[in-house]
Amino acid sequence: MPQFARLLPILLLVPVLGGCVREADTPPPAGFPGLDAARMAGRPDCPALAGRYSGVADAGSDPALAQALLAEPGADALQVVHAGTSLQFASWWPPAAVASAARDLAGSDRDAYARWWTAAREVLSRPLQPRASTAASDLPGPTPVRIGTVTPTCTDGWMDYGTLVDMGPPEGPRRASRLRLARDSGGGLVLRNDIEVDRIEIPLWCGDGCRGPTLYAKRETRWARFPPAPETDAWMLDFAALPTPVKVAASGNPR
Repeated sequence: MPQFARLLPILLLVPVLGGCVREADTPPPAGFPGLDAARMAGRPDCPALAGRYSGVADAGSDPALAQALLAEPGADALQVVHAGTSLQFASWWPPAAVASAARDLAGSDRDAYARWWTAAREVLSRPLQPRASTAASDLPGPTPVRIGTVTPTCTDGWMDYGTLVDMGPPEGPRRASRLRLARDSGGGLVLRNDIEVDRIEIPLWCGDGCRGPTLYAKRETRWARFPPAPETDAWMLDFAALPTPVKVAASGNPR
């Protein structure tokens, strides 16, 4: 009872002070086109994201946002494919990057390189179409593509990744971050991240971190844009420029 009596004045103030939130109101950077009105077939609330985009974000993009979400290190393109009511996101690396990784593997683990070379030669020595890239993503070593599939949740032309909560240190406040994707009228892929940059709570209970009513929260919007990239006819690796595994070379049969 004494502890509750000490908390009672604070609890009475919560309805008066609580819920003060400064909403994100940061507009897109100058030069970012407006959103495209096209929608995904069968999903009228979802943007039509299918296309090929550069792996390098436009000037004005938030660097951390661009690199953290879609642009994997070294990838030069992002391919988005509609697969029924799902979306397939594929990050693509150029042939030179895959060849370099293969040579590194050959120098560090000859057996692993031999296994990769045998499997990769079946898939990458002839033109690989973007829509038939699953076999390449399953290679046991360097691959030109990594694939992820999601079933989107959408609102008003934005694909919504939902709200992520960064718990932070046990004594610190939670930081909510809402992440969304859309396509703009210039054919680019737009990322919008509404993130809490400040929060004040009244700690009333503690478990995996102290929790309580929010007195104040400030949210900002961060933006990134990946411009459209030209469609490529196919992807192929030049195996003549790579070392042939010792056992294959000794047999005289590259197959």
